[in-house]
Amino acid sequence: MGATTLGEAYDMLDQLEISNDVPEVLGEDDTIEGVREELEFGLETAGADTPLGSLL
Repeated sequence: MGATTLGEAYDMLDQLEISNDVPEVLGEDDTIEGVREELEFGLETAGADTPLGSLL
């Protein structure tokens, strides 16, 4: 199950937070809050419908 837009990625973050997969997905250096802040900035800047592929 993967996200294709920034909004979908933000919604999936809540699911990730309650799972046991945080280290595998984020690595040891990132935190859920750090990723949440980055996604919120992206949502404010680019919008929820922005394709993730266009941000890479």
